[in-house]
Amino acid sequence: MQSDKLKFETTLTSTKDTQIIRPLIKFTATAYLKMTNLMMTTATEIGWHGTIIREDSVYTVTDIFMYPQIVTAATVETDEADYVKWCMELPDDVINSLRFHGHSHVNMAVNPSGIDNTFYGKLLQQIPEDDFYIFMIRNKLGSVNVWLYDLATNCLYDSADIDIEVELDAETSLAEWTRD
Repeated sequence: MQSDKLKFETTLTSTKDTQIIRPLIKFTATAYLKMTNLMMTTATEIGWHGTIIREDSVYTVTDIFMYPQIVTAATVETDEADYVKWCMELPDDVINSLRFHGHSHVNMAVNPSGIDNTFYGKLLQQIPEDDFYIFMIRNKLGSVNVWLYDLATNCLYDSADIDIEVELDAETSLAEWTRD
């Protein structure tokens, strides 16, 4: 993951004149609680990865994982050496389903920075051409910006194209997660 240059190239096709099915990003209650708790209890930016199960146009975020990072009030960057070690220690089923990256912009706008775009490009270079990746930026004000790169269909979806839901169930609570 360390190099002096980043090159990501793809051709995206406009879907303006075609009927497409809107992607749905669903969060399990546990994943949503973890993501929200990380964001709301941290005064600085913070980043996380998530595992996803895809069924047609439904992308379910099943769990959230915090990776080694260097954070400031306005940035979050990967600690490269620790990140590689962290990835190597993950079980195969987790590493093979990490297709989601999110981070907070605390109380700022949820537009990607240059650092964000560089990081996204690095992650996209590692994804097979028939796969997908989802990026999200949230803030404590309730704003969300999300992008779905579907390399298999050669489509890029943004917030206006995507529906988001949270699967709530009676068995999941924040108290249960914080005991782990």
